[in-house]
Amino acid sequence: MLENYGNLASLGLVVSKPDLVTFLEQMKNPWDIRRTDTTATYPCRC
Repeated sequence: MLENYGNLASLGLVVSKPDLVTFLEQMKNPWDIRRTDTTATYPCRC
């Protein structure tokens, strides 16, 4: 999972770890993400 997080971060799709943990804990079946909308926080490009 750490590798997956690193891959998303390298693409600029950063989700804070507490938000990710909360998201996964609330799901009954975390491997089927098609049922839930997901959001990503995009870094500021100033």
